[in-house]
Amino acid sequence: MSSPPPPKKRKVLQTVRVEYTQEWPCILKSRIGLHHAFCTICSADISIGHSGRFDITSHITSAKHKKRGECSKQMSISSMFAAKGASARDGHTNKVMYAEALMVDFIAQHNLSLSVANSLPELIKSMCPDSSIANDLKCARSKSTAMTKELSKVVKESLVDRMKTGPFNRELVNLIPLSS
Repeated sequence: MSSPPPPKKRKVLQTVRVEYTQEWPCILKSRIGLHHAFCTICSADISIGHSGRFDITSHITSAKHKKRGECSKQMSISSMFAAKGASARDGHTNKVMYAEALMVDFIAQHNLSLSVANSLPELIKSMCPDSSIANDLKCARSKSTAMTKELSKVVKESLVDRMKTGPFNRELVNLIPLSS
C-alpha cells in the first residue's frame, strides 16, 4: 500500500509590523486586511504578504511613489497665504488674507463655479487700481478650492454644534441623528 501524501506546508504570510511604520512614516495598516499596507503618499494598498519589508521597499523605490512624493512636496495651503518678503504678522498681509477669504466666501455663497476665481481677482484689481490690497490678491481656482475645503470643515462643525444645542432638537425625540 502507498503511504498517504505528506501534508502541504502552510503558507505563512507577512503582516504589517510596528517597525515598518517607524521606518517609513507613510506606511500604515491597511483596511483591506492584515497582509496589506497602506501608503499615505500614494493612497494605495500594497500587498506585503509574500516578502514583507521587501514589498514595501520595492514600492517606495517605484516610479509611482516617487512621482506622488514630489507632488505632495509642492505648495501647501499655509504657504499659499504667506506673501514673499512679509511676515505672517504683517497687517497688510492679514488684510489680503481676509479679502481672499471674503472672495472665496462670496463664490461659495452664490454657488458660483470655482473657475470664476481665475478672473475675479483681475476684475477687482481693474476696479480698484489704487488699492494695495486688491493688487496683492492672488487667489485663483486651486487656492480657492483648497480654502473652500478647509473652511467647509469648520463651518460643518459649528453647524452641527448649533443643531445639537438648538431649541428644536429635543432629546426626547431624536429624529435626525447628528454626528460630526
